[in-house]
Amino acid sequence: MEEIKRRILILLTEKGLNVSKASGVLDIPQRTLNRQLNEGGSVSMELIRAINRYFPEVSIEWILSGKGEMYNGNNESDSLPKNVSPYYNSVTVSAGVRDTINDCETADAFVSIPGANADFYFPVVGTSMQPEINEGDIIGVKKMESFTGLDAKRVYMIVTHDSRFIKHCSTDPQDDGTIVCTSPNYHPFTLKKDEILAIYDVVVKISNV
Repeated sequence: MEEIKRRILILLTEKGLNVSKASGVLDIPQRTLNRQLNEGGSVSMELIRAINRYFPEVSIEWILSGKGEMYNGNNESDSLPKNVSPYYNSVTVSAGVRDTINDCETADAFVSIPGANADFYFPVVGTSMQPEINEGDIIGVKKMESFTGLDAKRVYMIVTHDSRFIKHCSTDPQDDGTIVCTSPNYHPFTLKKDEILAIYDVVVKISNV
């Protein structure tokens, strides 16, 4: 993350911008930009997208990984890579109080995994899904637009008003408005669909073992 900040500051210097001027160019509040670049905050996906939008000639691959040159002159390559997703080390999955995640929240790092199609990455706490998913593993999740096609063999991340957890999920055969949540080390329970703020398919697991 510090290297990403350093490269963004190099870019701003190259453009003749300080944080105050860059704030106006990138349409990001000066306080937010200063916190992310100079006060120990983490670079947000909002800032990365702003750089991609207002400086299309700049290589986002260079910003995120340091690979290649600052300017690559290739419009297709300059676009934000689709396989780069934010990783929230401080936002754990299993239990929590955060409602949901969006790309304007501050990420701790950015993850690029060839072939992966995850929106976000999170560390796992708790043991309810062992041995399939262990504490300390990292999961990548992809948001689902509906509950259609829930597969009881797959793992999903459920976000409600007061919790966030991963479970096997399926629609209750007796009630289409309810899902059944199961895991190897926890008693099955049901949850009304209208209580769920978002549901994500767990599409990537990175083992901590």
